[in-house]
Amino acid sequence: SKDKENFMLVEKDYPLRKGLVIVMICYKLQVENYSQMASDLILKIHKIANHPRQEDD
Repeated sequence: SKDKENFMLVEKDYPLRKGLVIVMICYKLQVENYSQMASDLILKIHKIANHPRQEDD
């Protein structure tokens, strides 16, 4: 699997403990998740800002 390939590449170039590699991968996934949430929030704000406002009668 791709995760195993990544681990093997990291282990070959930078001999790290398995636990440290797992922590690094978790942080990377967390940053990607925050980035996706930020993108979703910006898109939602953009949609709201460009939505024509309804006038009250």
